[in-house]
Amino acid sequence: MVAIAIFSADPAMRRSLEQLLREDSTFSIVGVVDDPAAISLLIDQNHVNVILADVPLRERLGDSVAHSIQMRFSVHTRSQIRN
Repeated sequence: MVAIAIFSADPAMRRSLEQLLREDSTFSIVGVVDDPAAISLLIDQNHVNVILADVPLRERLGDSVAHSIQMRFSVHTRSQIRN
């Protein structure tokens, strides 16, 4: 099972992502948050395989948290995925 944390400032996006992922038993949702500090806590307190983020990490989370996440995970922004 893939443990996923969802981070988005948009409530509708958070609900949509959560609903989509709950329909597939392959995924386990660790948490759904809109606060940068909360995503950091989720990572520190849980086994997280994937972070779905709806905003550019550095702009929203700050350099130190983004660096910590990148050290643990392969992080791709929307623009990197589209290219």
